[in-house]
Amino acid sequence: MSKAYARGSVFKDADFSNGVIDRVSFDTSDMRGAVFVNAVLTGASFSGSNLEGADFTEAFIGDFDLRNICKNPTLTGENAKTGAPTRASAGCR
Repeated sequence: MSKAYARGSVFKDADFSNGVIDRVSFDTSDMRGAVFVNAVLTGASFSGSNLEGADFTEAFIGDFDLRNICKNPTLTGENAKTGAPTRASAGCR
């Protein structure tokens, strides 16, 4: 997925495993339970998105993007499919 404008979209429980997500705006989207295992996230933005239960295990996320993801207050819970704790899977403290 490259250069997509997906603001306000619903990707609840979507599986992006092993995907390359480049310069995609997921701002204000419903990403609850999404799986990004082993995905490459470059230039992706999640501002205002609901990331509850998302799994970022082994995902490559640029430093700047990771700082923004870690600021998201909905980065909580654990993924129902993989059991991974959301905040820890993203590499946030």
